[in-house]
Amino acid sequence: MSQPNPFLPPPQIPPAYLGGYRAPFASAPPPYAGAPFQAPSFPPPSSYPLGPPPGTAPGAPVPVPAAAVEPAKWTEHKDDSGKVYYYNEVTKESVWEKPSALGATTPALPSFEWEEYETDDEPKRKYYYNKNTKETLWEKPLAFKVYQIKKAAHEKMQQYSFESPPPVEVARELLESLYREVGMQKNWTQAQTFEAAGKANDNRWKWLKVSQKKKVYHKMVRVLADEELEEKRRIIALKDDSFIGLLLESDLDDDISFVEAMAKVAGDPRYLTIPDVKTREILFTRYVKKKIQMQREAEKAVIEQKTIALIDFMKTSDRVNLTTKWTNFKDEFGNEEVFTALPEEASLKAFSTYVRDLFKEEENKLKEGNKEFEDASREARIEFRRLLDKFWVSGDINIESKWAAFLPSIKAEKSYLDLIGKNMTGSTPAQLFYDLVEDLVERYEADRKKLKKILVDLPYTFSAESTLEEFKAKLKENDSDIVLDAANVPFLFDDFKEASQKEARREKQAAIKKFEQALDDAFITSTSTLPSVIKRLDLDVESLPLSQVELEQLFSD
Repeated sequence: MSQPNPFLPPPQIPPAYLGGYRAPFASAPPPYAGAPFQAPSFPPPSSYPLGPPPGTAPGAPVPVPAAAVEPAKWTEHKDDSGKVYYYNEVTKESVWEKPSALGATTPALPSFEWEEYETDDEPKRKYYYNKNTKETLWEKPLAFKVYQIKKAAHEKMQQYSFESPPPVEVARELLESLYREVGMQKNWTQAQTFEAAGKANDNRWKWLKVSQKKKVYHKMVRVLADEELEEKRRIIALKDDSFIGLLLESDLDDDISFVEAMAKVAGDPRYLTIPDVKTREILFTRYVKKKIQMQREAEKAVIEQKTIALIDFMKTSDRVNLTTKWTNFKDEFGNEEVFTALPEEASLKAFSTYVRDLFKEEENKLKEGNKEFEDASREARIEFRRLLDKFWVSGDINIESKWAAFLPSIKAEKSYLDLIGKNMTGSTPAQLFYDLVEDLVERYEADRKKLKKILVDLPYTFSAESTLEEFKAKLKENDSDIVLDAANVPFLFDDFKEASQKEARREKQAAIKKFEQALDDAFITSTSTLPSVIKRLDLDVESLPLSQVELEQLFSD
């Protein structure tokens, strides 16, 4: 809904509030409250649990319990005041509360004076309109919030019945809405509230135990007190804003005193909403500050509009560019109306803003050109890297490749010439080459770790006589999921073979040292022989990686 629209400053106080604050629902009963209940002239039905209809003499015979009587025997009647009661033709019983045999019903939600609307202008903003008082509010009024609570409760109640009650938490929430509907106020006693709720003939009253009803009552006392306080604050703020609005509308002089101002507005109803003189003085001070603020904002808006006009003038002139100086601009255009309409300081600021915008435009153009150049450089590097990949696949680049040795093979390639011939940015051909080599080295190191795992389950001894073909044949016996890069296999073979030979040489040197030490400790004469000496040595000579020839040579030495 888009009508009616609220107005700014905040909507006026409705007539109902002009005589001073009124508590919520003071001018009209709340929904479901109705007129205050008047007891009938005869005792209520509860006084005659098995008695005659209201208004008749007591003494009827005691019948069977009402709960055992079929629904068709109950009929609905009204007393002289219009209050509904129920009479059982069989038991002669009369009751105020609707018998459970007939099923308790929830009264329909009445029409409501508040309506929610939305402004037409963007950004959309919700506001609230009272059909009775014609009041409009930006903030959701308390009465509307209460109505929403009641409406939600009525919708939720459709899911339950007396025979199928809701969970306790839901039942408490629904009982809160019943307390509201029967007109509960924050100063109601528990007895008042229970009496009103009990007469409503509503399932919400029947679902909970007495102890639970008491908890809900105490909670509602706090809630209603908070809501009343919130409403009081809202009304006070509304009055304050309305009073300040009155002063703003009255076209008062800037230097007017408080007493003079009050004398001018005393006849307005909004003046009467603030009976306290001290409060009026406080609001008058707020009015003065607000008026000054509004004047400054209006002046600022005028300056901004004139500044825009001067900048538009500079845009249409071919005499203002990046090299134009302020003094030259002022000398040439100082008599123009768009220039004189502004203070010189504001004109200088507009000129500086315009020239700064010109610089930004120029920078953006350069950035666009640089972007195109960078894109071309990036594409040239990609093409050159593709060329390097081809050489790697063919085996012409490996982990031992050097740029100086590789360069002659690509000097005539177009991707190489493009990269060095157009002053491209980014990595050079040599850097891209070594990036690839470093990548290959990383892959090689990963393959070294893989080969170590393979050799755990596939024993192979590298010796001086080992060949690459023999090694490759051994690798084919590998039935694990570990796969090596074929280009790395020759380098791995050489690396592991060399490492194995170094280890063999180290072990032999250690064995020689150990044997020589044993000979030094032995008693040897000129007639001693190697076999006889070995027998006397405290050393397992056979376990040493030394040949017989090597042992004899060491013994001779």
